[in-house]
Amino acid sequence: MSRRSMTGSIKYKGKMGARYESGMKYFKNDWTCLFDVKRLCKRIVNSKDEYIFNLTSKFCLISEILICVLILTFGKYTEIDWSTYMQQIKLYQSGEYDYTKIGGDTGPCVYPAGFLRIFSLLSSLTDNGFNIYRGQQIFSLLYLVLVFLVHKVFKATRSLPPVALIIMAFTSYRVHSIFILRLFNDGISTIFVYLFIYLLLKESYILSLLSFSMALSIKMNALLYVPVLGLILMDRFYFMRTLKYLLIIPGVILLLSYQFIISYPNEYFGQAFDFSRIFLYKWTVNWRFLDESLFLNVTFHKILLLSHVTVLAIFIWTFCLREQLFFMRKVYYVIERLTRTRRFGFISKVFNTNDDIVFGLLFSNFIGISFARSLHYQFYVWYYHSIPYLIFSGMKNDKGEMSILSLSFIFRCLIILIIEICWCTFPATFISSLLLQFCHASIYGIVIYDRWLC
Repeated sequence: MSRRSMTGSIKYKGKMGARYESGMKYFKNDWTCLFDVKRLCKRIVNSKDEYIFNLTSKFCLISEILICVLILTFGKYTEIDWSTYMQQIKLYQSGEYDYTKIGGDTGPCVYPAGFLRIFSLLSSLTDNGFNIYRGQQIFSLLYLVLVFLVHKVFKATRSLPPVALIIMAFTSYRVHSIFILRLFNDGISTIFVYLFIYLLLKESYILSLLSFSMALSIKMNALLYVPVLGLILMDRFYFMRTLKYLLIIPGVILLLSYQFIISYPNEYFGQAFDFSRIFLYKWTVNWRFLDESLFLNVTFHKILLLSHVTVLAIFIWTFCLREQLFFMRKVYYVIERLTRTRRFGFISKVFNTNDDIVFGLLFSNFIGISFARSLHYQFYVWYYHSIPYLIFSGMKNDKGEMSILSLSFIFRCLIILIIEICWCTFPATFISSLLLQFCHASIYGIVIYDRWLC
């Protein structure tokens, strides 16, 4: 071997040796912290580095698998809507396209056609719905897919402490029940929502909107994300291109619904997109402290809608357009995005980070849920995983760190625990629904303090 090649080899080995020693030191430091409780608590509460987040994520995923196995083994299945879903699927597969005639024991089909497509597949996988245990196994896998997507989304933001993943894993009794013991369609819609957010962060806009369209075609609650979704696209592409992207959503929904639209269009749109549907008082989780007559009052519904629109507008104006510090800068930003002109060169983009995107979408959804006319038990999955994110992603103390013993941290954990207790209280009571509203108001306070005042 020549002297030159030997020198190169020594240099190469020297570099590799240095990397090995550095890697072993990093590995040793991280694994020894697992046996140092104080250091471990500090890292999972404050660490934003990828390594500790991945380690916590793997621990939580393994824990979730074990929890799912325990529920499948010892949990008791409760029949609520699964048999009705299967009755509706049977009518659809027999050639019935009149939506007013597609129904079951608990009522007519009130979901868009994507629901029928997805549950037709589930029907074929579960012997027309009779093999319930196999259905539970499938929903267990779907639940794990959702958890995986949630972790991927939150990891991309680099703003959520790992402790939030642990809290999500061990305060999710009701969500496990919604998936594995009840087999509701809300969980499947939520999977597509988080897939949509993940793909949006990856800038796969067409795939992202296809996923969002699927979520919307299963359950209409996904509409709560649309205002901020539109703003995010406008921030990237201006008005006309945003409009082209958004047209993907009705295009997919119409494609999935073509059989019903061709045969009975009025019946389909009237049934699947009925926003005036009356909810039963006995199932409400959030307004049980009100009298039933007030709960059913149309004026009350209009007040809730007006409140929703007002708070959403304030959020968009103060947070989503926060980079434009003054009123006229906000006006210029809107004009620039609508007209695709660059006459206002000092106008900066609004959604600059993954955290901006995720927070904007999840808080928009939370605003809609907090002013909902009624929340049923299965609706919890609509926003359960976003609660720890809204509560913890912006929390800092004066030193820029959190303490696991601080009153602020303990209060935030209590909010999550109380929300879980409220959703697990059946039937809902005066106290449980009042506490739920208090917790929702507390989340508003936390977000305002963390995102605006600090």
